[in-house]
Amino acid sequence: MRHTILAVVFLIAAQIGTSRAATIQFLTPGGSSAGIAYGVDGFNVVGEDGLHRGFLYDGVSYTLLSPPGPGTFTPRGISGNTIVGNWGSVALIFDSASVSTFSHPLGVNGTSLYGIDGDKLVGTYGDASKVLHGFLYDGATYSTVDFPGAKATRAFGISGNNIVGSYTDSKNRSHGFLFNGTTYMTLDDPIFLGTGDNASHGIDGNKIVGFALSTPASATFIYDGSTFSHPFGIEVLLGGNFHQFYGISGNRIVGEYNDKPFVYVIPEPSSFLLAIVAAAGLLVFVRPKRSRASPR
Repeated sequence: MRHTILAVVFLIAAQIGTSRAATIQFLTPGGSSAGIAYGVDGFNVVGEDGLHRGFLYDGVSYTLLSPPGPGTFTPRGISGNTIVGNWGSVALIFDSASVSTFSHPLGVNGTSLYGIDGDKLVGTYGDASKVLHGFLYDGATYSTVDFPGAKATRAFGISGNNIVGSYTDSKNRSHGFLFNGTTYMTLDDPIFLGTGDNASHGIDGNKIVGFALSTPASATFIYDGSTFSHPFGIEVLLGGNFHQFYGISGNRIVGEYNDKPFVYVIPEPSSFLLAIVAAAGLLVFVRPKRSRASPR
């Protein structure tokens, strides 16, 4: 009997492993396969198409997003019904009813918005000396996000109190970073052994996505708070045939491959199957109680 239960446990575990196989969906905004997907919230994805027009994809249909004047709009982040992005050197906020411009008070050389989580916005601004700074706006107050000692800082993504981005050091090399509201942490993917450039673009909970470049190679990464994983391994920077991750929401990651926007999905294991495995495991390891009258 115990051997039979073990066989069932292993069979179900194998089925769970199969259900976790990743899938990738290439998007076709504006009727074309070209573009970049930058932001995701649930099934909603934002980015730009091959003509550099902003788009929203809700899992079924596409909506093109136009700025309030000449030029193009590049959406970078989405949270609920609010989309943030950039129109040249001007940041824009789209919601279900209106479009408004957004400028940092010190951004005399431009403001860019890259990430949103509820009413919290992150981005960059260029000051009077043309130095690039990251910032957080919580709906009422601006806070500067500058990695200590950096020549430039870019804040790309936010989840709760955690902000991710990249900074440029004194040797003009780019590093990823994580800022928890108090402490800054360099977040460089060790896949290239400390060489090349890194950027952390998206964050959701404890998962961070981005990519590392070390000519002539590239690698996208998922960081779970302790370990870097690389779904596509190391790719050669040849003809644009390499992946880049920009945003994450739950088990959905968005980015670009060879000028094509995509959604990369890692299915969650079935909670029902997990419950069966747990119950079966208990049956295997709980020893039946002997009757007092049983022979020894």
